Amino acid sequence: TITNRRFRAAFFDTTTHFSHLTMKLLILTVLLALFAIAAHAADNASDLWVLLVAGSNGYYNYRHQSDVYHAWQIFRKNGIPEDHIIIMHYDDIANSPQNPIQGKVFNTIGGDDVYHDVPKDYVGKDVTAANFMKILSGQDMTGVGSGKTIKSDSNSNIFVYFADHGSVGLIAMPVGGYLYAKDMYHTISTMHENNKYKELVWYIEACESGSMADRMGYEKLNAYVTTASNPHVSSYACDYDSRVKTYLNDCWSRNFLVDTETSDLNSKTFLQQFEILKQKTTESPACAYGDLTIQSEVLANFMTWKQAARAPQNSPSVSVSDSRVSSRNVMEDMLMRRVEESANSLSAKAELKKFYEDAAKADIIYGAFAHALDVNTKPSNADDKCHTASALNHDCIKAATIAHNEVCGEYTEYSFKYSSYIAKACSTHDANAITQEFNKICSVVRI
Repeated sequence: TITNRRFRAAFFDTTTHFSHLTMKLLILTVLLALFAIAAHAADNASDLWVLLVAGSNGYYNYRHQSDVYHAWQIFRKNGIPEDHIIIMHYDDIANSPQNPIQGKVFNTIGGDDVYHDVPKDYVGKDVTAANFMKILSGQDMTGVGSGKTIKSDSNSNIFVYFADHGSVGLIAMPVGGYLYAKDMYHTISTMHENNKYKELVWYIEACESGSMADRMGYEKLNAYVTTASNPHVSSYACDYDSRVKTYLNDCWSRNFLVDTETSDLNSKTFLQQFEILKQKTTESPACAYGDLTIQSEVLANFMTWKQAARAPQNSPSVSVSDSRVSSRNVMEDMLMRRVEESANSLSAKAELKKFYEDAAKADIIYGAFAHALDVNTKPSNADDKCHTASALNHDCIKAATIAHNEVCGEYTEYSFKYSSYIAKACSTHDANAITQEFNKICSVVRI
């Protein structure tokens, strides 16, 4: 009927109207989302500071400085000006007598030299925990190294990358004592109180690196921390290169650096990168702590100057070897390789012999310590869990470790694996009891 035809016509007109309206709303929604992403990507990018730290020395620790040099090259390519990147490195591997390719450092097998143009902001004796915290918090560094310091304010983003040895509650440094979790937290907390940044991101490559952030309270400080391992497990060295006779990189760091180098930083988020690193780093469990809302932000907020329109690089021809070893065992592995590669080298054999003699003494010292204080020496939660059962006693860990280093000497590459015994002992004993025990033991046996 005419009425039905008019009804159908009106219905289709209305449907068409709503379809057009729906399409307009959809387009508007998409545009708003793109605008939000663009605004998010541009947030605070005009003031970005980057602090890169390799906290070790010695040719057998080549990989830490190599990782940091590669990071410096990436950030410079991303347009971050040199006066907004500060690098701390001992600078003893490029021209080391042990380096067969003098003046060059490589981070990947078959890759390019990553040492070229790297500045000497803070090298040698200036690579200390105290200087690191001063630089991070923007204190005056006149008369030390390059004098560069982070001149941040409440509108600044700060990115920190640290590659080093570590243990429960601490990260090693080549000079002047360790960087302790409690001191690092105090530094960032004070910066937060003084409006020295808007957001801070910290990437840590070290054994038991999760212990530097787990249950510390970084979620209250607008700070996001991601680590190569949890509070219980060693991180790993990767890619032994027969040309330079050492491990070129750390496994987690290699994955981080290659992913950063080949990604669209204006679209990839911290969460996406974290999931990739967690999947690719099979040797140690990657973890994330602190303000996890920062994971929704794009990498460009912290890795690109003013969101410079750098196209993602083609995946570099990175050769990956099957060689990987716990960071705790790198020195032994390299000494054994030297003996095998130079059968007639008396020095290599003598060095390996001395290594095993010191290792035997360490086994005695820390075996006696564990027995005396009834320390559980079994691996703690050695799986992919990122949290300890309860908060660590960081005051005790620092006090007891300082006392240990005074009476027993600093840890060697081998004995550092026993440093976690102090954290375990601190769960049931105070620092004085632990110090007294080390005094007894190390008056008899000392490495």
